[in-house]
Amino acid sequence: MTNHEIQFQPDGLRITVTAGTLLTDAMKKAGIAVNLPCAGTGKCGKCAVEIRPEAPEPNEYDRLHLSPEKLDTGIRLACKTKVEQAMTVLIPDSMRALGGQILLDGLDRPFELASSVLKRYVELPEPSLEDQAADLYRIKRALDGDSADCPDFDIDLARNMPSILRDSGYKVTVVSHNERVIAVEPGDTVSCRYGMAFDIGTTTVVGTLIYLTSGHEISRASRLNEQVIFGEDTISRIQHAISTENGREELRGKILGVINDIISEAAEKAGVDDGNIYEAVFAGNTTMSHLFLGLDVEGLSKIPFVPVISAAVNIRAGDAGVGIHPQGNCHVIPNIAGFVGSDTVSVMLACDFLIPGRTQLAVDVGTNGELALLKDDELMVCSTAAGPALEGAALHSGMRAAAGAIEHVRIGDDGDIEIDVIGDVPAVGVCGSGIIDLVAVLLDAGIIDEYGTMLSQEHLEGEVSEIASR
Repeated sequence: MTNHEIQFQPDGLRITVTAGTLLTDAMKKAGIAVNLPCAGTGKCGKCAVEIRPEAPEPNEYDRLHLSPEKLDTGIRLACKTKVEQAMTVLIPDSMRALGGQILLDGLDRPFELASSVLKRYVELPEPSLEDQAADLYRIKRALDGDSADCPDFDIDLARNMPSILRDSGYKVTVVSHNERVIAVEPGDTVSCRYGMAFDIGTTTVVGTLIYLTSGHEISRASRLNEQVIFGEDTISRIQHAISTENGREELRGKILGVINDIISEAAEKAGVDDGNIYEAVFAGNTTMSHLFLGLDVEGLSKIPFVPVISAAVNIRAGDAGVGIHPQGNCHVIPNIAGFVGSDTVSVMLACDFLIPGRTQLAVDVGTNGELALLKDDELMVCSTAAGPALEGAALHSGMRAAAGAIEHVRIGDDGDIEIDVIGDVPAVGVCGSGIIDLVAVLLDAGIIDEYGTMLSQEHLEGEVSEIASR
């Protein structure tokens, strides 16, 4: 079997792949995160790279999306180009899944926190001939008085606890989750009690570090969801999970890497030991929750879109692969339906949505858009693929909200278009908010009608703005 070396620039990475490997698969193997809005189907034309010293013959997809001038300079679509020789590949910044603008701020409302994680400092009597109680019973007795019952506990705790008790002189802090003892720590660590809250979005992931004693937010961190290299939308990722060997494991590995990076960053910002984080709560659409848990998503790929589970899930952090205290708890909020997930449940909980007697509409505008309508005590929900439209996936110059994206469009005093560009750099594309602004501007100017039809200059009546001269 023939192998070929690829060098990726400007990264300087070199890998060897089997002949016939797609360039985008080689990029994934090299750990390079890139945007693939159409999931590598060749429909969007946004994975153009320059190949040196000699590019392969252009294929039908190259000719469809690339100009003759670009083809002559060795530019090809990475998703449809197979590696049949050693090559150097120049990846443009516009193709990389980096630099997204992620919303972190929001509105808080008063609430009373009832944490399931408790800490109690106890000073235990040391064992003696008169008191030969087992270590776990000794802890139970200190917490609840005389009892014949042993507390519910994790086996890893039992393996490590004896040395902790003896080295600390039997002065320890007992950590429990829903009355299950998950940790015994030397000394008084009652004040060190933290949790994490995650919003796992299809495109972005945000994590917040919470002080469980008061419920206050301490720090936040965010990342792009690195699953984007397998497709921008949920359907593309479902397809990768069910049609690719180890696809489900690849997707789970990507999201776990992002989650653990966020935990490390948030903890470092706050000066908190991640071992003192005892619970992490996760919200996301149904697909994201399933992929995080490593569940089969084939049922979500076809009508009637049946999930494996819709109830809440609790799993030990060590088993989930999440980088908090290994005996801590990971709680995944329940989903509603196949494509209406726990993120919608969280929205409704956060804004007191279910107060009876009011007509309310909640809208979660994301890559997977979800709506919930409450009227006359009846709740209706639905979802749609909003991201590809709002992020300009099908537009020639559409892009995410990254540096170089036009984010706002308006008509200036001279009647011409004015724009704001993220990062104050030259514009390279238009993101969702810019597209919405532009449509509004064109509608106000009479360039498009109420049906969305763009009128040609000869069909425009009367005087319109300077925009028409374009």
